[in-house]
Amino acid sequence: MKSKTKDRLFYIVIISLVVIVAIGCFAYIIKDRNNFNKNKSEADRLLELSKTPEPVVKADIDSNLLRRIDFDELTAKNSDATRWLYVPGTKLDSPVMQEQVPERYFYDLRGFNKQWNGCGSFLVPAHSGGISDSHTLILGHRMNSYNGEWQFSELPVRWGSKQGVEAYQYVYVYHKDRAQRWRVWAGMDADPEDMIYDTPYRLGSDDYENMLNHIAEYSRYTVGDRPTKTNETLTLSTCNQVGYVWKRFALTCVLDAEYYYDEGRYVNIGDNLAYNFWKANWDENDKIDFGGFHG
Repeated sequence: MKSKTKDRLFYIVIISLVVIVAIGCFAYIIKDRNNFNKNKSEADRLLELSKTPEPVVKADIDSNLLRRIDFDELTAKNSDATRWLYVPGTKLDSPVMQEQVPERYFYDLRGFNKQWNGCGSFLVPAHSGGISDSHTLILGHRMNSYNGEWQFSELPVRWGSKQGVEAYQYVYVYHKDRAQRWRVWAGMDADPEDMIYDTPYRLGSDDYENMLNHIAEYSRYTVGDRPTKTNETLTLSTCNQVGYVWKRFALTCVLDAEYYYDEGRYVNIGDNLAYNFWKANWDENDKIDFGGFHG
């Protein structure tokens, strides 16, 4: 009898634990879904806020470079919204928040309104003294894609192989005065301590060239011409992915073209590499490790 009683208690405990875990998982999914819906509503509102009149079509200029975000309206509500990220054919169409304190990730789990939301925002880490960098990082959550595409949830899926780049060749970043087109170059799985996060890098420096060599060597793939140390690069990075042994997925792009709105000036970076040296603005400071971003 004692043996049967112990067995019964054992099964009761096991079943109870399973029920508790199931309830916990269900509660997490509901909470995550609510966060997703909340952030989607905010994103839709910001899209409406950012709308400007349709641009005049200009011959031989990518129409996406003529799109203009209303940064006056945007920054009036939050001055940290210094960029806007857009990839045609995806749901990546959101403001990018500029962090103000080095090694602090205020927008890791906060939205445009600075309130905690569990999903976070796209963010660019801060540098000491506002250093200009030749390698821009935009960090974002991977999130759970069962809710649909949010933040960088589809980054390692859409650009996980070279075939994905054929459909999504360019990433667009908008500033108040100009639009930038970045050509997708490489997709890699990176540790949080990877050197791609050890920014800033000085344009034309040996350190920067070593970083580009590192990406070329360890990426899943590279597409098109390899950037040189005179080319600016942009990396979109997920947070840590549990299913990939805490690896992140990092998509690195090369600055391809810029359009300056008020001047009506179009610059094809590939045809004028020296232009990058003119843009470089460097102040010698120690590098900052952005591996601390956990997502």
